[in-house]
Amino acid sequence: MREVVMLNRVSIDGFFAGPNGEIDWFIHDPEVDKAAHKRGQADTVLFGRTTYQLFESIWPKIAADPKAPEEARNTAKELAQMTKIVFSKTLKEATWENSKLVRGNLAEEVRRLKQKEGPGIIIFGSGTIVQQLTNEGLIDEYLFVVTPVILGAGKSLFAGAKKLNLELSETKNFESGNVLLHYRLTNEERGLVAKASVSISAPVDEVWNALTNPEVIKHYMFGTTAISDWKEGSPIIWRGEWQGQKYEDKGMILKVDPDRLIQYSHFSPLSGKPDLPENHHMVTIELLSKGKRTVVSLSQDNNETEEEKEHSEKNWKTMLEGLKKLLE
Repeated sequence: MREVVMLNRVSIDGFFAGPNGEIDWFIHDPEVDKAAHKRGQADTVLFGRTTYQLFESIWPKIAADPKAPEEARNTAKELAQMTKIVFSKTLKEATWENSKLVRGNLAEEVRRLKQKEGPGIIIFGSGTIVQQLTNEGLIDEYLFVVTPVILGAGKSLFAGAKKLNLELSETKNFESGNVLLHYRLTNEERGLVAKASVSISAPVDEVWNALTNPEVIKHYMFGTTAISDWKEGSPIIWRGEWQGQKYEDKGMILKVDPDRLIQYSHFSPLSGKPDLPENHHMVTIELLSKGKRTVVSLSQDNNETEEEKEHSEKNWKTMLEGLKKLLE
C-alpha cells in the first residue's frame, strides 16, 4: 500500500500562507530542500486548485530557464515528470504535463490511489486537501518545515480538522533557522493496535496470579518460561520454542498496578528486525473485576501492517482462551 506524505512550510504561529496566500516569508535553504526531498520520495502529487495554479505558473518557467540554478531546474523537471492530480470543481482544465483533473470524491480517489503498488504520494500546500484527508485519516506522514517567522495572520493548515494523535519520528535543525519536523500517525490512529479480550469465571486475584506466576504462565502461553520480578523498571525474559525454533525474547516492566494493570515492552529476535526501541512492542493487560468474574483486556502496539496486527491478535486471543480454560 502506498503512503501519503504531506510537506508544508509553516510559520512559528502555524500558518502555511499569508492572508492572501503570500509565501514571500519562506526562508529558502538548499539543505532543507534536500532533507525534505529525501524523506518525501513520491511519484504522485496531490493538489488543490490554488496550489496547482501557483506551481504551474512557476515551475515550467524554471525548467525552461537556462539561467536558473541547477538544483531548481532539477526540481522543476522532476515535478514535470510526476503524476499531478488536481482536485477541483471550478478548474476547467489541467494543462501542465502529466496532470489529471479530478472532480469526484477526494477521499474515495485517494483511497483508490493508496491501494496501488508503487512509490508514495505527496501533498504540497493545498490546505483544503490536507484538512479533508487529515479528517479521513488518509495522510500517513506529516513533514513540516518550520520557518522562524511570525505572520500574525494567515491561512491555517488545519482549520476545521479533527483532533489527531501523531508521533514524532525525527527533527533536524538548519543554520538558516528552519527546523524540519517529521511526524507519523500513531499506530492507534492507523488502526494497527492488536487487541484481544476475554471474560473469565474467576476472581481477579486468581487471574493476576496466573498472569505473573511463571509456573502458571507456561501452561497457557505456548510453553513459554517467563522470568521477571514483576517490578516497574525490571527486565523480563521469555524463553521457549516456536515452530521448532528456540527463542529468547526480552522486555521491560513499564507499569504495575496489582489486580488491575500490567504493562511491558517486548522484543523478539525472531522478528528479524534490529534490537532498537522503535522495533519494540508495548503490551498492556488490564483487569476489570466483576465479582466472581474478571474481564481481561489486552493491547499490543507498533504493528507495522494490517497483516501483522491480525497475526498478533490471533496469537493473543489463543493465549487468553488458554488462560480462561486453565482457570475455569
